Amino acid sequence: MLLLLAPLALAWPTASTTSASTTCSITGVDGAAHHVHGGAEASVGHARFTAKCSAPTVLTVEKVGFLTGHSCEVPPTKVSAEPKFGGILVDGMTESALLVTVPTPGPAQMTVSFTPVNAYYTWCDRFAFRVRFNAGEERLTVVSELNVMREEPLPEP
Repeated sequence: MLLLLAPLALAWPTASTTSASTTCSITGVDGAAHHVHGGAEASVGHARFTAKCSAPTVLTVEKVGFLTGHSCEVPPTKVSAEPKFGGILVDGMTESALLVTVPTPGPAQMTVSFTPVNAYYTWCDRFAFRVRFNAGEERLTVVSELNVMREEPLPEP
């Protein structure tokens, strides 16, 4: 039997952000992962975003940063890894691509994939992905928080 212990995600403000250009706005979507206490770390290789563009906009990813922190009150800021970008999948597509055109009027749900990173929640550990998008000729940097939950094994009766 397992007891799921969620971080205080409902108590702390999200680290997910929004960034806008003249034609496009991209917002990070909070993600979730879990691991068993004393077991392997959660392995995560994607982050979710919502894009709303006023005109068809070509998007690519320039850089992905895996952010970590150990504070319930402060969003994660330490760049612990820079996983290799793998592709963008816009909902409705069958395969991810290195370059996509965001449909209008939107919003479009997108998944950015990258080399998996590991996250292990102990107490007040916070994780996020900072992604630098190229939206046409403009750069947008957006954060998507990752809430990692720890499952606590309960003793058998």
